[in-house]
Amino acid sequence: VNDRGNARSEALQQHYVDFSFDYPVDWQIARQTPGDEARNYVNLTASPVDGRLPYAINFGHAFGTGNAESDRTAMAQALPAIAQRFGQGWKDYRITSTGEGRVGRYESHNWRFSARTTDPGAAQVYGRGDIILPPGSTRGLLIVSLATEVSDVGSPIQVGESGPIKAIHDSLQLATVPPAPDK
Repeated sequence: VNDRGNARSEALQQHYVDFSFDYPVDWQIARQTPGDEARNYVNLTASPVDGRLPYAINFGHAFGTGNAESDRTAMAQALPAIAQRFGQGWKDYRITSTGEGRVGRYESHNWRFSARTTDPGAAQVYGRGDIILPPGSTRGLLIVSLATEVSDVGSPIQVGESGPIKAIHDSLQLATVPPAPDK
């Protein structure tokens, strides 16, 4: 369950949203770096396999105007730039698709990608980013789900389609946030 104590930056506080999800008992809340604390409410990782993390998932903020039609258009237009910007810290980052998707019961705008970590072991990573902004809401989530070569995932299209990431996605409950009052 998210709480305001997880909003450790001005942006997270300003766009705070209540949400909850279930995750496997052997997963851990990852310690965030100072930059991550500014962007994410929580980062979770699966237990390592042969010293490598098979899965990770990060929950950050998204926001809109509260006008469902306008927000839908703006997200669709902004998604390619968001996806490109996200990939700046990765090696061999390649966007494999962008478009509409689902996280549990919520519609999303998403991108899928493959990349390699920049650490000396350079693990193969498959991922997806989902922006969820319920129609008429001014606040939502940006969820980034990752699977590495030591998971059961072999391509970006498989991320979140089965296994623990899908279970987390399916359990997501996002509080409905009313539109901002007219000024």
